[in-house]
Amino acid sequence: MTLRTQRNLDVAMHGEAFAAAKYKRFAAFARTNENKGLADLLTEVADESRIGHFAKEVQLAGLISDDIANLRDVIRDKRYHIERYTQFAAEAEQDGDLNAAQLFKGLVADNKYQLDKLDRALAEHQKHKL
Repeated sequence: MTLRTQRNLDVAMHGEAFAAAKYKRFAAFARTNENKGLADLLTEVADESRIGHFAKEVQLAGLISDDIANLRDVIRDKRYHIERYTQFAAEAEQDGDLNAAQLFKGLVADNKYQLDKLDRALAEHQKHKL
């Protein structure tokens, strides 16, 4: 696979994942407005983005590996998110946007909590592999 195709797959996967999450939120909002038909349609479109499109792109990109490699990938992502959200919180504070700063700080805390669980799971899996 060419580097360009790999980059295009990465962009496509991010787009499908974002779209699916956004459409799910739109569906939840429609549900709160008692618009079940629209909520069902948006959920269907979201599921196709996530289950159909994204899954095919992940397979073609060869992202799924063995359990330990997958776990390490998630840990890398979580560390990246902690770093980025910490930066975003500081920048939001500098900009005077305290709501955004609090959101990013909360995301840092959530990701640190998840990272701790992931690190323990990795240690446990590695211990059993010996």
